[in-house]
Amino acid sequence: MNKIVSKYLNEVQSTNQYLKDYISLDRDNIQNIAIYTDNQLNGYGKQGRAWHTEKGHNLSMSVLLKNINSDLISIFALNATLNTISELTGLQLFAKWPNDILLDNKKLCGILCENIYNGDYKYTIIGIGVNVNNSDFPSDLAHKATSLYYKTGRAWDIDKLFECILSTFEVALANFDVINALQQYRKSCLNIGKNIEIIVNKESMQGKVLAIDDKGHLLVDHGDRIKAYAGGEVSLFYEGL
Repeated sequence: MNKIVSKYLNEVQSTNQYLKDYISLDRDNIQNIAIYTDNQLNGYGKQGRAWHTEKGHNLSMSVLLKNINSDLISIFALNATLNTISELTGLQLFAKWPNDILLDNKKLCGILCENIYNGDYKYTIIGIGVNVNNSDFPSDLAHKATSLYYKTGRAWDIDKLFECILSTFEVALANFDVINALQQYRKSCLNIGKNIEIIVNKESMQGKVLAIDDKGHLLVDHGDRIKAYAGGEVSLFYEGL
């Protein structure tokens, strides 16, 4: 895979949307690119939910890859982000299936992958949002979100964090070791062995997570059946989260 070109943006509505617009401009000359900013005005997450950011305090980044052949790319991105932050800060982090990174059972980072089809090409956009230097959060988020600053009491270099995450991600993609990626993900994933509530198409079901399968799907035992989930809104209701 060719090296990913990186670019800093002073301000952007949404890093994922910026790359969607980039794809529509010239589909024949698109290169792998990563963009980032500390001033995202209208970020969004899963199912279009707003992603809260504060100017100068958050890392918002997106990576565009062309014709990447894996349904597991979000796992590679999550592993790269989790490992980078852990190495830089010494903090113990965990994953919540399918795309969140937790610190002290609160959300530190969210990852959103979107596939775009344009002519003969498939593009994958991986959006990564990290709460870096937030000192507080709105009242509706205070009980479920955290930041590196809130935990450590010191400010962190957003530029360096971006560069390290991208470098780790590039190495993982160059090696593309799916077995190792899944092993890392399973080791860090809090959901495994827990009772959960899963909401799919507005239907709420309860069950116990048995494992993450080789496609990155969540295997849930509902008592009368075992089902694999490729997506959906997962809410954990066990004690402590």
